[in-house]
Amino acid sequence: MKKTILLLLGAILGVTQVRAQQTASGLNEGLNEGVVDEVAAQDADQQDAEPAIEVISEVMADFNKDGIKDKAVLSRYTANRQPFLVISFGTQDGGFEQFGRYDEVFVPLEEMGDYIMNLTEFSMQANPKGSLIISTSFYVSGQPQQECSYVFRFQNGDFYYIGRSSTTTDYYHDRQSERSENFLTGKWISAQTENGKRTEKSGKDEKQPLKKLSEMAGEIGL
Repeated sequence: MKKTILLLLGAILGVTQVRAQQTASGLNEGLNEGVVDEVAAQDADQQDAEPAIEVISEVMADFNKDGIKDKAVLSRYTANRQPFLVISFGTQDGGFEQFGRYDEVFVPLEEMGDYIMNLTEFSMQANPKGSLIISTSFYVSGQPQQECSYVFRFQNGDFYYIGRSSTTTDYYHDRQSERSENFLTGKWISAQTENGKRTEKSGKDEKQPLKKLSEMAGEIGL
């Protein structure tokens, strides 16, 4: 009789232990699945999140000459400092409608290396005639400072590249070279200054078809 009772108790304890192990295993699987699901959700959120950007410059001007202020916003991605431009036209109701976004027109800074990437600056302004001017500058101590401005005008339904000016300044040797080009007329002016003496030249090249802003593949930059 005692032996039978002991066998029954052993069987009951064995079943209870198996069920406890199964329950614990199920809980662990549930917890693991929960952790995996949470990590997957976080990865999905990170993939869906927009890259961080910062605004470099914002310009208001009547680019399309309809009597309403338009807006150009020059921004860059904070991760790689790569700039991009968004131009929007003002509407009658006081809002803005995007005309174009330009990512590929700027020189790819990552291909130039971290050193140059972190020392290249961009700025933007509009002149009194409503042309958009994008400027770049690059300066390293002990090396000539380089600056360049690109001029765009809205005409015939799009923004066209109508002029360029560049300046290279060597402070250590007191030298500076400048060049300004007007693609509308083909005229250009260049100047050299050394030790306080300035010489200028001018000329006129054969006019070429104007290039659209959207057609400038990696050309804005140094």
